[in-house]
Amino acid sequence: MGASPRPPLGAGPSAPGAASPPGPKGPAQASAAEADPACLARRRREARFGLALVLLLYLALGLGWLLRLPALEGPDEPAHLSYAIRLADGLPPPVMLGQAERLGLDPFHEHPLAHHPPLYYGLLAGVERLLFRDGLRPSPWPQPQPVRGELRGELIWSHGADEPLASAEQRRLGLLRGLSLLMGLGVLLATARLGHRLVPGDPRVGTLAALLLTLLPSWSSAQALLDNGNLASLACAWALVLLAAGLSEGRCGPRRAAALGLLVAVGLWSKLTSLILLPLLGFVSVVLLRRGGWRAAGPALAALGLSLLAWSPWLLRNRELYGEWLGSRAHEAAYALSRLPPGTLGDYLWSVWPQATFGLLLGGIGSSGVPVPTPLSIGWLVVFAGALLGLLAPPWRRPRATGLLLLL
Repeated sequence: MGASPRPPLGAGPSAPGAASPPGPKGPAQASAAEADPACLARRRREARFGLALVLLLYLALGLGWLLRLPALEGPDEPAHLSYAIRLADGLPPPVMLGQAERLGLDPFHEHPLAHHPPLYYGLLAGVERLLFRDGLRPSPWPQPQPVRGELRGELIWSHGADEPLASAEQRRLGLLRGLSLLMGLGVLLATARLGHRLVPGDPRVGTLAALLLTLLPSWSSAQALLDNGNLASLACAWALVLLAAGLSEGRCGPRRAAALGLLVAVGLWSKLTSLILLPLLGFVSVVLLRRGGWRAAGPALAALGLSLLAWSPWLLRNRELYGEWLGSRAHEAAYALSRLPPGTLGDYLWSVWPQATFGLLLGGIGSSGVPVPTPLSIGWLVVFAGALLGLLAPPWRRPRATGLLLLL
């Protein structure tokens, strides 16, 4: 009998103990390496340890911003605070600028942030009234004067000995800022969890994503300031985790659907940017319907309907006050002076928008913005370029760094 022909290299299973051929790993070999229980357990330990370090780093950075950024210097922070003061005083949510006279109300009831739903501000007001029985009043606060053009444009209010760090007013502001800091902690946990869900073979990817988010100065500073977007981001982040879980498992059970509906409702009651969750939830529902029928998609569709039902009082209020569900025209009328002149959209998108967006990503601290050092901008550009190249590379050709190297 003649010897059977040898199969070509890579055409069949290798003998036990045979050395793997040199060269990059293929998809099957990469999956086998990731499925190794010992390797996966080691990566999980590294991911947990790295995530603990990331959370400690975030708290250190956040507390630094919370304590060192002067009062009311965060973007729109005076307006966020005054909205919470209204609710703490037992007043209803305000109306948009320019609408009080038409509605027969005193101009006192107008507010520049009236287009935002009141959930975040109600939370601030509730904490304030629970811990400080005298309520939150604007009178004990320092009365700063605008100093635009001075201090190199880095601050828009004057600050002095009338607002020491240990004063009662500063402690109250620090407490309210601390709520936002805790919300950012939840966003980081959700980011890591989402990475673990999307790349189950290497949970360190989620830890790396949380680290990169922490190191964005604009994000870490915003989490230590008064901003309703912090609560909306928390709700959206965990909603994305549940949506990813539903897609990967091909079903959405009643518990997950209830949590998803609650998170979507919290996001919608916090900031209108959370509207992005509605088409995402609808998309996931359609995918589950095609995969597993109504049994798999029914709870997700129910979550979509219940979240809209929970948000409907705000929609009905807008309809009654402004004649439309979202109040978009009233908001545009209030900020008509800030709209782009006709014919300038192309120039804005080509020149102004990239610079403003990139600068805001890296710094832009405060209403006027602290200049971003050039080395920091170049460093983040290198990181962005490397991440883009990594996304374009096939998964089995990407470098598989381990331990501290991956976190770095």
